Amino acid sequence: MHSISPPEFVPWTVLLLVAVCGSSICLLLYFGRKRRADHGFFLAWIALGTVAAGWSMGTARGSAHLGEMLGYAAAGCAFLVSGIAAVRIAVERRLRDQLSARIRHLVESSADGMIVEQNLRILEVNAAFEHLSGKSRASLVGAPIDACGFPRGQLEDRAICRTTLRDTTGSDIPVEIVANRGDDAYAQKGLRIYAVRDIRPRLEQERQIVKLARTDHLTGLPNRAAFVDHLAHLLATPLNELSVALVVIDLNGFKEVNDVHGHAAGDEVLRVLSLRMGKALLEGEFIARLGGDEFVVAALVPHSKAALDLAMRLEKPLFSSVQFEFAEAVCGGSLGVALYPEQASSATDLMNNADLAMYRAKQSQETNICFYVDAMDEAVRLRRRRSSDLRDAIRRGEFELHYQKQLDLASGAITGYEALMRWQHPEHGFVPPSEFIPLAEATGLIASFGEWVLRTACKEAAGWNNALTVAVNVSATQIYATDLAAIVHGILLETGLAPSRLQIEITETTLMKCPEQATHVLRRIKALGVSIAIDDFGTGYSSLSTLRAFAFDRIKLDKSFVEDVERDSQARTVLLAVLALGKALSIPVLAEGVETEGQLEFLRQSGCERVQGNFFGNPAPTIESPQEQPAAIA
Repeated sequence: MHSISPPEFVPWTVLLLVAVCGSSICLLLYFGRKRRADHGFFLAWIALGTVAAGWSMGTARGSAHLGEMLGYAAAGCAFLVSGIAAVRIAVERRLRDQLSARIRHLVESSADGMIVEQNLRILEVNAAFEHLSGKSRASLVGAPIDACGFPRGQLEDRAICRTTLRDTTGSDIPVEIVANRGDDAYAQKGLRIYAVRDIRPRLEQERQIVKLARTDHLTGLPNRAAFVDHLAHLLATPLNELSVALVVIDLNGFKEVNDVHGHAAGDEVLRVLSLRMGKALLEGEFIARLGGDEFVVAALVPHSKAALDLAMRLEKPLFSSVQFEFAEAVCGGSLGVALYPEQASSATDLMNNADLAMYRAKQSQETNICFYVDAMDEAVRLRRRRSSDLRDAIRRGEFELHYQKQLDLASGAITGYEALMRWQHPEHGFVPPSEFIPLAEATGLIASFGEWVLRTACKEAAGWNNALTVAVNVSATQIYATDLAAIVHGILLETGLAPSRLQIEITETTLMKCPEQATHVLRRIKALGVSIAIDDFGTGYSSLSTLRAFAFDRIKLDKSFVEDVERDSQARTVLLAVLALGKALSIPVLAEGVETEGQLEFLRQSGCERVQGNFFGNPAPTIESPQEQPAAIA
């Protein structure tokens, strides 16, 4: 058998060096590459290096036999395989340590609880999860993933799941969990990462937001939204022969408290009365503030007598005095009661009916508590029809002016007329001012009506064949919500009426709503040459201060004092006092509402200078001609 020897020009040391270096490079490349397609190439290099190493070793020993050379090659191969195993173990350990460090850094850098799972066992947790669950890292790492305390089966990758986490005390903590398998490297190693967020602070914030949205910030009572939900719940509950009583409460004197004492005092009144009404309630009775000075109470009652008892318990604190700073006030209130299902078929009907009853109580002079009755609906329907008709009345020409004469008591001469608005409805006939004037105020039409009266009165007075004055009433809306002085000036220019022939009448109550603004408007009107009269004098709560605030041209004594002079000594005393006050201030006094000879005689003996009333004739659409009346006093 022929011996095989390496080429003479290649020394054995060179072959050995090539074999070792080639094998080492192959090992490094093998463990550094990820593509399996290259594995065969690397293994071929290792085999070639191993054979080369064996060949070199055989040659070094001077052996030329092929079997010996292969034996050396096999020994070299075993040597290299052992080296490969040792290197692989070292590399895998290093990679594992690097991965563990990366995972540890990842979980500890998060403020949320973090869990790393590998093959259904906990590989790592962070301090945030330890604190949240109450479990230590040592007890968790290596344990089954179910030891975390949340239902793993509900979780889907990259989806937020709201669930509960059970801590060491057995309490369920609301959490949000997101599970993620990470990139391919993590997925290949069977890793799954869980981010666990404690949502208790957020849920508490949401509860606070809901509470604030359903609570009146001033009184601390539930607000309208909370009440609507509560009422819906009550109506949906089986009543079992009970009724739902609804009591709507409106404070009577709250506006005056605000106007006289300021809004801070008004707020204090609302807080105190809310507290007192709350204390008057029994278990299961619910009170809420709807807004402004309006409250509502809902309760289950066995019969209407129990509803009345509820309303009376609420009425008492409303009429108790409230002290603030150096003053006190008693507001009082009007209460309307309606029952479900006896008087309503829905929550909306129940609220509307209780509102109607409350407004009836507000108008009543006898009681502060009023129960709903069916007749109220008819009154509301009539009011709505009248409101609709009222809007079109001016356009259809249904309004006209009637004039009531004003006389000098000494001579009997007519000194002027007061313009009074009248509505002749095409279907219902004459509608009294006491009905349509409040309706015009409530519907926001009073300003346009007032301007129509002013323009029409000036236009008609300009056509009279005398120089008598015409008196026109103005409303609070005209004073405070329009530029009345500019309107008066424009109408005088438009109609050609001399300013001295126009007298503007304003009630004391209107003046006191905002005295500073009202007197400013009146001064501008008086600067035009128009005279100003204070109407219904004596009915307000600061008559003397009213006269000091503005230089009126006439005082019109309220007719209520004139009506009672024949039978009421106090009325006579007030009338005499007003006449004396007018004389002292050099302001003429006109007594309106004269209906009888006895009233007229008392006024004459008391020295009253001017009178007006139906005793001298009812208001008429035309004035008397000069031949029908005494000569007018200039």
